[in-house]
Amino acid sequence: MLFGLLAFVCLILGFANIRANLSFYGFETNEQFSLIGLMIIAIGIFKGFTAFSLWLEKDYAIKMGKIDAIIGIVICTISMLVLPFFQEGFNISIRLELALLIPFLIKLNKIQNVWESLN
Repeated sequence: MLFGLLAFVCLILGFANIRANLSFYGFETNEQFSLIGLMIIAIGIFKGFTAFSLWLEKDYAIKMGKIDAIIGIVICTISMLVLPFFQEGFNISIRLELALLIPFLIKLNKIQNVWESLN
């Protein structure tokens, strides 16, 4: 939830021409209104909304969480396998975020039936 709030603050700071260093899932930028900057901010706001939905136990929270985890896994994979070909010097890195995203997705799959039966 905090990350979502901070992403929104970064977006507002961009309108005031205050730059912020943004980095998430292996993507980095100093410009909020670049393609990567807007992607990072959108992911942050989406993650904040998903966390808030899970916290309040909304009906759609599990589906949002699964979408969030899948998007995160895909972006991490792209960051690990595609970005090294476009950056200076070929360095493959293993993203540790996957160590949290995959178990998160598995846990959401396990609790989905119970969650939906309660709501």
